[in-house]
Amino acid sequence: MNTASCKSAITYIDGDKGILRYRGYPIEVLAEHCTYMEVAYLILFGDLPTAPQLKDWVFDITHHTMLHETTKKFMEGFRYNAHPMVMLVSTCCAFERLSRF
Repeated sequence: MNTASCKSAITYIDGDKGILRYRGYPIEVLAEHCTYMEVAYLILFGDLPTAPQLKDWVFDITHHTMLHETTKKFMEGFRYNAHPMVMLVSTCCAFERLSRF
């Protein structure tokens, strides 16, 4: 009832039957047998990665997502009880702003 109906090449949902699939794989199988990085690869590229593809994918993600220490200091500036989504959106906006300079 709370999910919009649309056609998708990535996700198939039949709530009445309790079916959720990503790229044809049941969510239960992915949750039990795959890592987060394998599922991310599946969603982006359409197939589960081979061992060499997964190794390259993990290397690329790990080495291209490094953040500067100032990002940590920026996030520490929020109050201890700040909502996590507000912190995330604000930090992303700061990245966008700083990337222009």
